[in-house]
Amino acid sequence: MSRHLHHIAVLLSLWLVLINSALGAKLKGDGGCNRFLCVNATVHDNSITYQMTPLRGPAGWLSLGFGRRMANSHVVILWENDDGTTTISTRFATNHSEPVYEPNPARTVWQPELKPANWHPHANTSMSFEIQRYHGQIQGMGSDPLLTDHIWAFSYFRPNSSAPDVHMLQHYVAGRLVLDLNKDLVQHVHHESDIGSDEPSRPVVESTEPAIPYTTHELLVLGHGILASIGFLVLLPIGSLAARWTRTITPKWFKVHHISNYLLGLPVISIGWFLGPLAVFDAQATHFLDAHQICGLLLFGLYLLQILLGRYIHAKRKLPGRSAHPPSNILHACFGLTVIGLAFFQVRSGMDEWERVTGRPSVAHWCHIALKAWAVILPITYFIGLCLLRRQFHQEQQGIGPARGSNYISLASPSSDSPNTSNTAFELGDDIEDEYENASTKEIETRVPLLHVKQ
Repeated sequence: MSRHLHHIAVLLSLWLVLINSALGAKLKGDGGCNRFLCVNATVHDNSITYQMTPLRGPAGWLSLGFGRRMANSHVVILWENDDGTTTISTRFATNHSEPVYEPNPARTVWQPELKPANWHPHANTSMSFEIQRYHGQIQGMGSDPLLTDHIWAFSYFRPNSSAPDVHMLQHYVAGRLVLDLNKDLVQHVHHESDIGSDEPSRPVVESTEPAIPYTTHELLVLGHGILASIGFLVLLPIGSLAARWTRTITPKWFKVHHISNYLLGLPVISIGWFLGPLAVFDAQATHFLDAHQICGLLLFGLYLLQILLGRYIHAKRKLPGRSAHPPSNILHACFGLTVIGLAFFQVRSGMDEWERVTGRPSVAHWCHIALKAWAVILPITYFIGLCLLRRQFHQEQQGIGPARGSNYISLASPSSDSPNTSNTAFELGDDIEDEYENASTKEIETRVPLLHVKQ
């Protein structure tokens, strides 16, 4: 009897040990957030549950792949349908193109029986899938079931069907995520402090602390915005205002116009523009997807066309018989105004892109005020300068050219049989010019005393 009681006591002790071990055991897994989504992985005995929570909207589709890069990686793509269901599409990416649908993937993927609790407290929706933990060696992954290298992608555009093999638009942004699946799982994030500052792989989306350094992608976007804004909204307007306001005052107006629009404007605008596609490429996002990107391509093309047209006009300016205002000159002026006008729209849309692409706070309020003020001041200043057109046309009609502090008028060209075929400029006082404003060059010449050159 005592022997039976001893055996029962031993069994009870073992059972209590097992119960305590089970109760004390913690789930393994890891999770992290960036500015577009959160990923949480929970390791079970025979499977791993991944929960993906979009932090930007509208979320078209989310994907999680297994490996260090997109090429030769297995990916799982999720999107919500109108009826509330979630489509799970298993695919294989052979290169930087649309992944091919895999009806029979290397590891079985299914919808979790119990939807995991939302890992991020500020997100309303989440999508999850469960994947087989052990299934031999997978290409690009190795045989270790606790791999830490994952790739992710985010798109604003949802597929137009719930079919898992439907054609999909390219992701908006993508990246790499490192998860340590051997760690004790953090169930969810209660506060920002729950994701410690000593874990740089888990930046908190809501944090706006200036201590967060700019990423390479953000620096590219920042450089693109600053250089393009300076080039299109500072250098080009300076050149346009110089041409409009000073061409009747000083002969150096063209030098300012040339330096501002070409010598300085071309390198600043070109570098700033090329940083835009470089930032898109760095994020593995889609080129020329939205209005900002399309307008940027159009704007840069118009600017280059404007430069070529200006060079053409300058090269042809001394041709005999050329009119004062040929169509190319008028087109050059119209192109210039169009480029600057489009630049205002482009810079304004770029400010909105900054917040949407980087997830950082919006551009400072003073930038918006400065842009609006400049959008009012610049056209007013330019159109006031149109009042000088009368003076410009008069100078062109009378052969008057601007000089330092005085007005000059060219003598009429002598007859072909005259031994002197040069055009000599004689200085006129302001009162004489006003008196004979409507007179011809010949009439003015008869009333202006000739300069006597000492022999």
